[in-house]
Amino acid sequence: MKRYKGVYRGFAQTSESAIGLGECEVIITDKNVRYRAAIGSGLIEDDILLDLFVASPPRNRPEMLGLSMDDAERLKRVVVFEGPDGSPVYFFMEHARDDEPGLYIMTCLEGDGFGNIFLFNPEQQKKGIFETTLKQIEEQSGLPGSVLRLAHDDKIAKMHQ
Repeated sequence: MKRYKGVYRGFAQTSESAIGLGECEVIITDKNVRYRAAIGSGLIEDDILLDLFVASPPRNRPEMLGLSMDDAERLKRVVVFEGPDGSPVYFFMEHARDDEPGLYIMTCLEGDGFGNIFLFNPEQQKKGIFETTLKQIEEQSGLPGSVLRLAHDDKIAKMHQ
């Protein structure tokens, strides 16, 4: 998983947002994987040692990634890492196109739907894809500022000082 080091930014579902989305990020270093998500009443944070993640065969359920069995090209580009029991499963999309997230996360929580956590890789962020997607989501919802933000929500920012 070390080859995926970097900062990933994206969106996770939350019931505390007017449109049900909050900003999230994953930071992968040489030693750990850190997940943070804005949920309105605060911040969800989780750190897992990188060495606890192991490569896993791609899932036989392409619908988890919003794919069909006919989408063999995209399925071949999925690399899966699983952590200890109960920890999130990370689905990296190799050579992610601009119109697809570079990382999907399944949190393994009971009743958790998949596809609710998706992030853009460092290369996609350099292209401005995260910010463009954020702007599109808020414009389509008609509710500017409705996605809870990690860096821009005063309540959340104060918790990290």
